[in-house]
Parts: sequence; structure tokens; C-alpha cells
Amino acid sequence: MKTSQAEQAYWDALNRLQDGTAKIVNTKSSRFKFTRDAVGREAGKGKGYDLCCQICRH
Repeated sequence: MKTSQAEQAYWDALNRLQDGTAKIVNTKSSRFKFTRDAVGREAGKGKGYDLCCQICRH
């Protein structure tokens, strides 16, 4: 099944956060946590997107 552009943006953002190569979110901060808000922010989307919740559970 092909992923949509929105879903791919979230997967890419999650991978950047895991690798420590995030462009927007500071992963080196002591306050950093893997949350759907952090993934959404890194993806350039607003928080509360349902797809982001599913991705963060993986």
C-alpha cells in the first residue's frame, strides 16, 4: 500500500528525531520527549493529527 504525502512527512520527521538530525525540534534539549506534538512540529504540521498518533505508537 502506498503512503500518502502527509504520512510520509510524519515518518520522515520521526526518523529525523530518532537519528538526532531534526531540523526544527531540538533533540539535544533535556526537555525533549518523543511525543506526537514533537513529531508533528518536526513534520511542519499542527498537533493532533490522527496519523501522527498511530506513527508514534510504533
